[in-house]
Amino acid sequence: MINIGMIESRLFSSGLIFGAALASSALGAAVLENDTAHPAANDRIHIVDATAAQNDNFKKAMELLQREGTKPSRADVDRAGHMLMESGPDAFEKAMNLLSRPNVKSSDVAAAKQQMMKGGPDSSEKAMKLLRGSFGY
Repeated sequence: MINIGMIESRLFSSGLIFGAALASSALGAAVLENDTAHPAANDRIHIVDATAAQNDNFKKAMELLQREGTKPSRADVDRAGHMLMESGPDAFEKAMNLLSRPNVKSSDVAAAKQQMMKGGPDSSEKAMKLLRGSFGY
């Protein structure tokens, strides 16, 4: 014979467990949506923003340096140099390779990039001198 009270208590406890699991998953989903619970999600946004800014700086710098038929002014070279410095050593190296200035050796570009990677107060000085010199300034 089947004990109805026992079945009811098992169903009731199963319902409690199911309800608790459902509430727990709903709470977990709410926590996942909250940025303060996952600072890494916020960091990813900043990394994407920084990368976009670096790409934008690189693009603007190249526009200043690669004008059709005219040599960029010293002010434009300086402005582009600062944009490249903000974009980082790899952007500087890429720009110098794309510009392919006849008076710039690849060893000079590598040395300037290495100096930028070391950091310090005058880390970009060598790169700026190389960029200015490549346009005769």
